[in-house]
Amino acid sequence: MNRIGSLLLKGSVHAAVLFRNSLTRSLQLQLILAFILCMTASIFAGRYIHDLTKPLRDAETNYSMDVKDAKYEVYNIAYVLELLQNNPAARPESGAGQGKPGTGAKPPGDLIHPLKNEEIEQILNDHAQRMKSNFYIIDHDGEVLHRSLSSPETRFNLAQLIAGSVESQSRNVNLTLQGLTAMYPFELNGTEAFVVMKTHTVYPAGPSVPLAKKSGTVSIFAAVIIFILLFYWVTRRKIRYLEELAHGLVQMSRGNLDYRVKERSRDELGALAGHMNTMANELQLSIEEERKAQRLKTELITNVSHDLRTPLTIIIGYLRLLKDRDYQNPQQAEHYTQLAYGRAEKLKLLIEELFEFTRMSSKGVPLVKTTVCLNDLLHQLTEEYVGLAEQNHLTIQLSIPAEKYFVSIDADQMIRVFENLLTNAVKYSRSPSTIEITFREEQTEGRPIRVTVTNLTEVPDSSRLDQMFERFYRMDTARSSETGGSGLGLSIARSIAEAHGGRIWAESSGSKLSFHVRLLRP
Repeated sequence: MNRIGSLLLKGSVHAAVLFRNSLTRSLQLQLILAFILCMTASIFAGRYIHDLTKPLRDAETNYSMDVKDAKYEVYNIAYVLELLQNNPAARPESGAGQGKPGTGAKPPGDLIHPLKNEEIEQILNDHAQRMKSNFYIIDHDGEVLHRSLSSPETRFNLAQLIAGSVESQSRNVNLTLQGLTAMYPFELNGTEAFVVMKTHTVYPAGPSVPLAKKSGTVSIFAAVIIFILLFYWVTRRKIRYLEELAHGLVQMSRGNLDYRVKERSRDELGALAGHMNTMANELQLSIEEERKAQRLKTELITNVSHDLRTPLTIIIGYLRLLKDRDYQNPQQAEHYTQLAYGRAEKLKLLIEELFEFTRMSSKGVPLVKTTVCLNDLLHQLTEEYVGLAEQNHLTIQLSIPAEKYFVSIDADQMIRVFENLLTNAVKYSRSPSTIEITFREEQTEGRPIRVTVTNLTEVPDSSRLDQMFERFYRMDTARSSETGGSGLGLSIARSIAEAHGGRIWAESSGSKLSFHVRLLRP
């Protein structure tokens, strides 16, 4: 049993924790729970108010009973007095109410037994004590002939009494500031008289109203008001948070992307705040990238304009010399022709590089992938650059494993990547030094191949290593295409590597700069 109890306790705690976590993450559950709690509280409050208004309903019921009892009492007193006048032997207990009013024997013309004042007042006092009201016997002029103890009136306006009695009978309930009054005519000791009952209760003026229904309406109305107030109080924090989110959206829409909304909850509103902040961050980054791209494009236009204008100016100059035959001998003319041709070739390479960058940046160029042996590809490229390296007093060292490694690449595009790295290494390496080319298999998922080109050069700051792959970037802005290229080579290389699903990046160690290319295996 202890084990079962422990399991039940653990299960209950686990369920409570799950419910709590679900509640904190779901705005819908929070609103449903708030609605249920507010509805329950308003129902209990309505019941409490309903109980508080019970005296109002009892007052309406008691008032109805007072009207009925008042009519019955005056009928009964008149009946008893008539009965005693006609039959002195019949002396029932006062207020017993034997028989229905109006069913007694009609008194004859001659009196048999006149009633004494003490007997009449005793009957009135008995009824007054039992009904907590005042009873009178008046004549046709309104003069009080007999009255119960503590009854203050000595005279009545008979016309008003008759009018009030008629109004009570037509409306069933008569609410006046003078209280409830009932009367009934009869003969007392041979003269016309009236039995009058006047209650001690004072009712509001005006026509009869169903107080029970009114008290029920009050309790329902109070319950609705309590529900609205409670629901507003419970949800006020969420409403304020919504207003805060709306204010944040307004600020961001006006361009204030530094504005951040606090994530105050773990539900949908908190998630919305997080998404808004993420959106602001991404917009900031996008704007910064656009500004950077615009700045780099401006620099490119400046540099390319200079790079294009310089060879064109030289070409035009040499061609003008040839056109004007401003040369001393055919050998000098041949020299001018070679110089113009060399500049034209350089201009062609620059234009092709610009076209290649535009083509690769569009990401719409299809790759023609084939399975290539990476060992053979690197060995062939190294052989092509040995002569150029030796001219610059450099040595190329290729370290590749004996095992053959195959990769799925577009050979032409990937050769362009390695040529760019080797060309930069030859151009910017210190001489004499060694350019190292290695590759190895990474021990990660898919076992990709990493090719590394390392050379000894002037190493930039680590913060600028990644900038070297940005489009239009030059480490030295003073360089032109004569010394530093167009600044598109590494950007093109990165586009090609990423199109293959790989990656290219740079690392530095001391005076060594290493470029890594990761390629996926088939």
